Amino acid sequence: MEKEIKPKSFFNSYKRFLFIGMILIISGITLFLPEEEEIPKKYYIVSLMIVFGAGMVYAVYFLFRFFLTYKWKIAYGEILQSEVLKIDDSEGTIYKFIFKYRYRIENAEFISDSLYPFKFYIVTNIKSIASRVAERYKPGRRLEIFYNPYRPEKSFIERKGLTIILPVLIFFSAMFSLMLSAFLGIIDL
Repeated sequence: MEKEIKPKSFFNSYKRFLFIGMILIISGITLFLPEEEEIPKKYYIVSLMIVFGAGMVYAVYFLFRFFLTYKWKIAYGEILQSEVLKIDDSEGTIYKFIFKYRYRIENAEFISDSLYPFKFYIVTNIKSIASRVAERYKPGRRLEIFYNPYRPEKSFIERKGLTIILPVLIFFSAMFSLMLSAFLGIIDL
């Protein structure tokens, strides 16, 4: 089944906060630059160190949260909805897999739409990719749910995400180390 929707804003509240914070940090650094024709290289290096350091901290935070999910408990649930949405906008057509499932914990029923521990969505411009995932999760299918025992409304189905978090962490760590080495004069950029 295919539904057509209009896209929502990319920036939600915490992403907006991070974006504005980074702009303010970079703007604050540029306010204190010396009045010279050419900006010294160390100001660029410090700016990049801040950006890559923040990215590294953010990736470590997600890695920590990912490993905490191994303490979550298992319940069984049932898929209620599984479909591919067609989204048309000025940049083209994309397909998004959406679904909902229901599970019970101690006389309380919960409904969730989290496939992974983090809010990763399957969005692609190739319809067959989203359709393949929808085929795996047909409505009525019973499956294992991982849920947070302290906040049972938080749950997911597939423990994936490490293959995304680790390369991001390695990249930001390597770039931060490179900028730190340049700042300390160990290497010359």
